[in-house]
Amino acid sequence: MEEEKSHSESHHAEHTEHKPEHHENKNTKVKKVTLWKSISAVLGILLVVSLYFNFSGAPADKSGNEIPINKAADEAVSYINNYLLQSGATATLKSKSDIGGLYNLKIEIEGREFDSYVTKDGKLLFPSSVDLTTKPETEPSQPTEAQKQEVSVDDDPSLGPDDAKVIVIEFSDFECPFCGAAAGTHESLIQRFKSQDPNWEAAEPKLKELAKEGRIKLVFRDFPLNIHKDAQKAAEASECAHEQDKFWDYHDKLFENQEALGISSLKEYAAGLGLDKEKFNDCLDSGKYEDEVQKDLADGTAVGISGTPAFFINGRLISGAQPFSAFEEIINEELAK
Repeated sequence: MEEEKSHSESHHAEHTEHKPEHHENKNTKVKKVTLWKSISAVLGILLVVSLYFNFSGAPADKSGNEIPINKAADEAVSYINNYLLQSGATATLKSKSDIGGLYNLKIEIEGREFDSYVTKDGKLLFPSSVDLTTKPETEPSQPTEAQKQEVSVDDDPSLGPDDAKVIVIEFSDFECPFCGAAAGTHESLIQRFKSQDPNWEAAEPKLKELAKEGRIKLVFRDFPLNIHKDAQKAAEASECAHEQDKFWDYHDKLFENQEALGISSLKEYAAGLGLDKEKFNDCLDSGKYEDEVQKDLADGTAVGISGTPAFFINGRLISGAQPFSAFEEIINEELAK
C-alpha cells in the first residue's frame, strides 16, 4: 500500500482521471452513474476501480473473520479523505450500521450525504451505491471536435517538432501514483490496470516515441496537487533540471522514485545525472520556479483540470491513466485531418 499511498489523487483527483477506462471500438461507453456525476468535483476515482482497492493497507484475515465496524468505518473514512477527495473537501462519518453482508456507512461530503459500503473483512470499499434497475446514459467514448479547448503550451519542456500537426499537452504531478502509471513506472497500478484490461499500455512512453519520430509534439506542464507535500518542489526541481537540458532524464528519475521526493533526494538525483550541483541547488533553494509551477497549475485549472494526469490532444481532453490505445485513436484522427 506504500506505492498506492503515493496517493490518489483524490483531487486525486487522480480522480475521475485516475481510473483507466477501457478503450472501446464502439462510439459509446457507459457514463458514470448519476450519483458519481453529481459529485465528480469531489470524489476522485470511479467505483469500478475502488472495488479493487484494499484501503486498509493490510491483507484480509486468512480465516475471513470480520473486523469491528468501528475499525472498518475509521479506515474507510481515512482512505476517502486521504485518497479520494480533492483538496479542501472532507468526508465525515454520520452513522454506521451492519446490514448483513456489508457495513453501511453514511458519509457527509460538502453538506451532502452519501451511502458507502465496506466488506466485513475490511478489504474493499464501495464509495457509493449503484442502482442496477436503471440503465445509465451513453456518451461518446472519446472527446469530440466540439469539445476542444484552447490550451497553451507556455514555454514548458517538450519533445518533438514545434510545427507538429498534433500537440499533446500533459498536466502531471510527480508524486501522483496514477501519473506514475501513465509514465510507465508505478508497477502495482500498472498490473492492476492490466488485470482489468490485458491490453492496457502506459501512454507516456509511447507518446515520447511518437514525439521523437516527429509525429507529435509532447509538452509537459506541472499540476502539483496540494495533497502531495513534495509535489510542488519536485516540479520546481524539474524546471531547474530543464535549465541544464536534463528535464526528461530528471523527469524519469522522479517518477522512478515517487516515494522519495524530499529536498535532499531531489538534489541527489540531480547530482547523479551529472547536473551542475551548485547551480541546481541554488535554483531549487531560491524558489526560482515557484511562480512558473503555479502558473501551470492555474492554466490547468482554467481549462477544467481538477486532477492528474490530464492530457490535451490538439485541445481534446483525456483524463487519467488511460491506455495508450485511447490516445492513439485521437492522434490518428488528428493526423488524418
